[in-house]
Amino acid sequence: MWRGTLVLVFVLGCAFSSAYSAAYEDFSRGISASNRQDDDQAISLFSSALAAGDLSASLQPVAYFDRGRAYLRGEQCERALADFSAALKLRPDYREALTARADADTCVNNLAAAIDDLTTAIKLLPAAPAYFARARLRYFSRDFTDAADDLSEAIKLEPDYPYVVIWLGLARLRAGTFDARRFAHDVSQLHSSEWPYPILLLLQGNCMPESVMSLASRDGDKGKECEADFYIAEWHLS
Repeated sequence: MWRGTLVLVFVLGCAFSSAYSAAYEDFSRGISASNRQDDDQAISLFSSALAAGDLSASLQPVAYFDRGRAYLRGEQCERALADFSAALKLRPDYREALTARADADTCVNNLAAAIDDLTTAIKLLPAAPAYFARARLRYFSRDFTDAADDLSEAIKLEPDYPYVVIWLGLARLRAGTFDARRFAHDVSQLHSSEWPYPILLLLQGNCMPESVMSLASRDGDKGKECEADFYIAEWHLS
């Protein structure tokens, strides 16, 4: 009798171990697929790992988070939003999931929710990228004063990032608080005169829009041309 019981326990234990190993294996393979941005494979593997029902509680938020990122890269915004929310329900202090959910919020055109998520993320850990992201959302919400405040915080944390300086200049122009001397000081903290430096010269009044477009087009980089179009348009609006 004892022998039969021990055999049954052993068989059940092996079955449980096998199921757990399968869930963990799917999770591990999902991480690899996510890292190489094989999004369809990542979604399939993370879905299998979560459906198994016995994935470690510490790994479940990660599985939701990485599946959400795969959905978001594929512009499946609602599904991404649901996964980031599931990750945060399991782990409310998951800062990366908060910033990712802000991207998903933006993807479904809910800027207020995106700003709220970034605000929570900043409370957990103030960081330049989060301030910068929230500033741009506030800028597009026409809240130029608060956008400038966020960019001022970002520049304290990362003074050598030219795009923060550009957006700070634009936000202050739109808010009516632009100070040429203060802007010149911010520009002086940068360590490169490469692109997008011509945009900074434009905001300082030291370069005309035509010259900016010419410099952007010089090496045939369509990304620079697109940036030049955008920033010149914002400069005109300012």
